[in-house]
Amino acid sequence: MRADEEGGKIDNCLHHDIEVVCINTLDMLVQTVIIIIDRSMPVLGSLVGCLIGLLQLMSKGHYRRLCATDPKCVKELLLRLLLVLRDLLKQDVFPEDWAVVRLATNSVILTTMRYCSQVMFKALGTFDCQVWSNYFNLAVAFLTQPSLQLEKFSEVKREKIISKYGDMRVKMGFQILEVWSSLAGEHKINFIPSMVGPFLEITLVPEPELRKATLGIFFDMIQCEYKVCGNFKQVESELIDKLDILISENKGDDEYRQLFNTILLERVQNEEPAWKETGWVFVTSVTRLLERLLDYRSVIHGDENRDKRMSCTVNLLNFYKTEINRTEMYVRYIYKLHALHISAQNFAEAGFTLLLYANILNWETNHAKKLELYHLILSYFDKAKVWEKGLPLLKELAHVYEERLFDYESLCQVLAMQEKFYKNILKQLRTEPEYFRVGFYGTAFPMFVRNKVFIYRGQEYERIEAFTARIQTEFPAAQIYSKNTPPPHALIQSDTQYIQICNVKPLTDGRFPYRKEALREVPEKIARFYQVNDVSRFQLDRPVHKPPVDKENEFKSLWVERTILVTSDPLPGILRWFEVVETCVEEVPPVRYAAETVALVNRELSDLIAQYTTDGKRPNTNPLSMRLQGVIDANVMGGIAKYQDAFFTPEFIRTHPEWNHHIARLMSLLHEQVAILESGLVVHGQLAPSNMQPLHQRLLERLSQLSASLKRPQIDPAILHMPLPSVPHESRHHEEYTNSCVQNMYSHVDEMYSQPQEVAEACDVNEVPPIPRPKSYSVTSDGDTTARRGHQRSHSRTLLQQSPRVSESLSSADDAPPLPPRGFTPDKRNSSIEIPPAPPKRLLAQRKENDSLCDEKSRDSGFSESSQLNHLNYEDWQIPNQINRVCDQPVPPPVPPKSSATTLNDDIPLNIPRSENYSLPKLRTENGKLSPDLNQ
Repeated sequence: MRADEEGGKIDNCLHHDIEVVCINTLDMLVQTVIIIIDRSMPVLGSLVGCLIGLLQLMSKGHYRRLCATDPKCVKELLLRLLLVLRDLLKQDVFPEDWAVVRLATNSVILTTMRYCSQVMFKALGTFDCQVWSNYFNLAVAFLTQPSLQLEKFSEVKREKIISKYGDMRVKMGFQILEVWSSLAGEHKINFIPSMVGPFLEITLVPEPELRKATLGIFFDMIQCEYKVCGNFKQVESELIDKLDILISENKGDDEYRQLFNTILLERVQNEEPAWKETGWVFVTSVTRLLERLLDYRSVIHGDENRDKRMSCTVNLLNFYKTEINRTEMYVRYIYKLHALHISAQNFAEAGFTLLLYANILNWETNHAKKLELYHLILSYFDKAKVWEKGLPLLKELAHVYEERLFDYESLCQVLAMQEKFYKNILKQLRTEPEYFRVGFYGTAFPMFVRNKVFIYRGQEYERIEAFTARIQTEFPAAQIYSKNTPPPHALIQSDTQYIQICNVKPLTDGRFPYRKEALREVPEKIARFYQVNDVSRFQLDRPVHKPPVDKENEFKSLWVERTILVTSDPLPGILRWFEVVETCVEEVPPVRYAAETVALVNRELSDLIAQYTTDGKRPNTNPLSMRLQGVIDANVMGGIAKYQDAFFTPEFIRTHPEWNHHIARLMSLLHEQVAILESGLVVHGQLAPSNMQPLHQRLLERLSQLSASLKRPQIDPAILHMPLPSVPHESRHHEEYTNSCVQNMYSHVDEMYSQPQEVAEACDVNEVPPIPRPKSYSVTSDGDTTARRGHQRSHSRTLLQQSPRVSESLSSADDAPPLPPRGFTPDKRNSSIEIPPAPPKRLLAQRKENDSLCDEKSRDSGFSESSQLNHLNYEDWQIPNQINRVCDQPVPPPVPPKSSATTLNDDIPLNIPRSENYSLPKLRTENGKLSPDLNQ
């Protein structure tokens, strides 16, 4: 009992002594430290130690004793005390390795702030915003000081600190929440928006318990401002501004983004305030902003992350423009993106980026800034060779200088630059960029590319190999997904990184700006730019073979899975890539794909020929020679013959009537290709050197065979929109022929017609062309084979396969000669019947100067070796199936028949040689015997 009483007396004496010291020296000590804390004086450490020791000895009763004085003096003391404590946290009064002293100081400050809050509620009487603002700022400085960020310490040090002091950040967070909750609603409005940023900094501290405790303060701020102002624009604006700054300072993480979204949305959902809908939109909008800011922060350093920074910057500027309409933040990120493009020498993209800023300026209030931007943009477009994009700006500048600023000197400069741009469009050589589809699959990718597909615009002369290497450098941990099929779902959801890269074809809509009422076709130099620029639709074709598959001709089963990709913005733009926002997949049948392929070849071939036509002095004809040879003499893929065999057969046309319009288009394109090849050979013949002339002659012959091999498909005339061929009456001048040498390669025909050598030798230019003899399908005996082998033929021709509809028209004509039957025809060389004598041959006396020409007419190629025909114009070119029209001599009358018909005699020996005339068909009588020769 006595000991307790003595201990109590001692405590009372100590308490009294501390009270005397506090009342007399605390205020003076605080003022002295404030004065000398910014100066490097040796006494500073001692004075700070005395202050911290005195505050440690003070109890709740001492603070109550201080409150008994004048409230004005209490306010001044509290302001000075809070100020000096904040300076102690920001100034390095103690060395960094004095960890124990620093922790002890923080523990004293934490206790002092708890006592100060009680004094502020009781002793001040009325609410003082200045004192409370200093208190909250001190609490924020305490929470965010480096010496309390335990996650940066080693595990052993962290455990020792927690075991002795606990996590003082959490304690201070709950103290702030308690004080904030104790304030009345009309008092909280005084801290909006000034305390939004400091409180946001508290919530970004990487401590889950602290975040959960303090994130609710924003809900109270929004509700308080809404009650007073009817909206929460100040909280929204300040929160967005401070988030952008704090995230860039490496504060916050994806866990914070999730907590922010979850906690605030739960409060909005559960309490259902009056601003529920707008609050929901605000929280989700800030969550998206956090996502974009965190993505941007993750790639803010390193040259290998430059393209990633561009993507994140565009995401942010689009967010500031479209979602929250913050012009100053929008312009800020425009300049950031512009600097990135200049460092990468993406001049076109840099120009488009600055154009975003120029478009939000008006001439009335910001004409000087807008003029500066326009001239800078034009210089970028000139460097990037996208002069078409600079023309509208030049026209607008000319109008401003002429009619609004009256600056004719500047107008002259603008018009001179406009002239330069037009000349560059027509004369400068520009490479066409390639476009690539890039898919990023796997959850290990950053959010801004995760499981998304983009269309990239390749750099100048960049092919897919170099592009793939560049993408792999940007994403070194990713693997290339080599398959061209969509990735499986398991791969998309896996914690890996896969990149799929393939070429795509740009699709233009065919419209050209500033040419609404064109009086002529757009020149190729002008139209070519818009075929690979200003494009937002792209085509990706994947070949698929559907059964049945013909190994001899895979065109029959070659379907194409066509994917149309639509990007968010046209290329080129403010980026060299844009995300795919729409995808459409369709299956293209084989005949349609074949027509598209031929159309593409025709266009490329026409462009190449046009280049040589406009520049006749071009010395190197190798590209033209190789291109013509590749199309005319297509030995690898089979060329036109494969298309004929696949799509022009009666069986295919009958089986697929829904594709008749594609078949008709394919046939039209093939004929168009022949016409293009003819004009190309004319140019080639004029430009090719002497050592290339043999190849030129070879191409002429092959083109003759190619054009002769073309056949009309059996399609309804209503689809083809062209009449059937007319019925021949007197002689068959207009029969279409196919070279038999090319027949096996290009087509399979039903009828083959040949011309014997002896008849060819006797052919005169004035002679009527002989009637073709149909090939017999019933040759079975050896004697017939021997006789045919002994009969040498120079060349042969085959009649083009006629459709059943055409055959009916021919057979139904009243004035047409009868066709030979397709049944069994006995061979006169293996029978005992009498063979009628051949008609008399014409004399060869008339073959003089026209002999060479007629011989060449009977050749397979249908082209003359004469120099007069080698360089014909396109309008004078003759298709081989009309070669008989070249001999424009009068036709002699037919040979009159003999007066008496020779009857068949069975006693004529078989070994007697007879002259056989293949020009005339052998007709059967009703009893099965051969009829007399019509010419006998």
